[in-house]
Amino acid sequence: PSQCSRPVRVRARAHTFTVSLSSGPAPVHVLKEIYPAVSFLRQQQHKGHKGHNGGGCVLFRRGGIKDRGDSTSSGGSFHIKHRSFLLLPTQFHASSAILRKEHMQTHDSNKFHGYAKADHLPFQNIQLDVKAEVTQAWHVPDARECLSATATAQFHPFDPDAFAASRFKRDNSATLLLLRCSILSSPLTFKADGETWGCFSWLDNIQTEEEDVDVGKRLATARYVVEDDEYEQRSKELKDVLSKLDGIVEIL
Repeated sequence: PSQCSRPVRVRARAHTFTVSLSSGPAPVHVLKEIYPAVSFLRQQQHKGHKGHNGGGCVLFRRGGIKDRGDSTSSGGSFHIKHRSFLLLPTQFHASSAILRKEHMQTHDSNKFHGYAKADHLPFQNIQLDVKAEVTQAWHVPDARECLSATATAQFHPFDPDAFAASRFKRDNSATLLLLRCSILSSPLTFKADGETWGCFSWLDNIQTEEEDVDVGKRLATARYVVEDDEYEQRSKELKDVLSKLDGIVEIL
C-alpha cells in the first residue's frame, strides 16, 4: 500500500513466508531495522517494571533512498511489501543518542544479541531470531508529534527530537507499523553479501544457511513476545492515542 493524504482503508491480502517445508535452504523475507528498535521489540516488558513503562509493538518507518516506489513514485517511500518477515538489526542510522536516557544501556549495541556487527561488510554470517507480523498500519504526517505524544512513549525507546532529527530530516511523515513479534526457538542464519547493504528496506527471498532444518516449522512455532490479551490491550491503547492526533490515516 502507498501513503495517501485522504482517509482510505486498504485491505491487503496477507503475505506469508516463502519457505520450503523440506530440508535444505529456504528463502525468507527480511526487513532491515536499527538495532535499538529490534532490541526493544524482542523484549517482553510489563507496565510497572523498573525502567519500562510498556513494551514495544511499533516501528516508525520511512523509505530509504534506494527503495523503489510504486507505479506513481520513483522511490524513497516505504511500502509494506510483506505482512510477515524477519527483522535484521543494523547499525545504519543507529546511535545511542536517539534513545531516551532510561533505554540507553538496555539497548546498547555491545550487549544486543544478533545485530550486524559492521554494516556493509559482505560475507558475514548474520543470525535472525525476531519474526514480525504487521497487524495494522497508519500514515503519520508528523512523526515528531506522534513520537512526542506522552501516551506513545510506552511503545518505543526513542527520544522524539533526536530520533526525528536523525531519521526524518527532509520529511516528517512516516509509516507507523503495529507489529506482533515472536522469537524463534533458535536463530536462522544467512550470509550477507554485497547486495545486503545499502539505503533500502527489504531483502526478499533471502536464502538461509540451514540445510537440515524444517525452516517452515521453526517460523510457525516461534514464541510470541507477549500473550494475546496483553497484545490486544496494547493495540487498543495505541489506537486510542492515534485517534486523538490530527492527520493520521489508516492504510492497513
